[in-house]
Amino acid sequence: MAGAYARPLYAAELFRKGLAGEVWLSRPKDYPGHDAIRRLGVALPLEEEVNRAILLKKGVPAARIRYYGNEVLSTFHEAVSLQAAYPCEGKRILVVTSRFHARRTRMIFRDQFPGCGIRVAATPYDEPPGPWWRNKFMAQLVLLELAKTAYYLLGGRFVTIAA
Repeated sequence: MAGAYARPLYAAELFRKGLAGEVWLSRPKDYPGHDAIRRLGVALPLEEEVNRAILLKKGVPAARIRYYGNEVLSTFHEAVSLQAAYPCEGKRILVVTSRFHARRTRMIFRDQFPGCGIRVAATPYDEPPGPWWRNKFMAQLVLLELAKTAYYLLGGRFVTIAA
């Protein structure tokens, strides 16, 4: 999944342990303002390019890295995009994400892939030092995740940007 560079680090480890035969990377929506920075001539790689570089450096062969989706906006959008690219009937999918994000990811992917075995693995590389409520960044992430989970449970889905 897109969102944090700790995820491809852990995905590469799981690949090397034989828990996955391929690593699939989504192509997330770029951050606002990045195009303006690139127009200035500043080299700013896309997130999927950084993720690929991490996987390659950690030993995942280029032939085992696949892409899906375009301008993916959300976890739900990632699941829908992967569903279109990877017919999973009877297969298993191992989704790598962050610990605070794992529960909602599991819900979304299981809803979108009812005929597949979905496993969600939380990367150990983004653990905060100490309790999350004492770390400003982690506290913000946990609260945002609670709101996103409630939104999903109430039927909310982000797939495109509203005009």
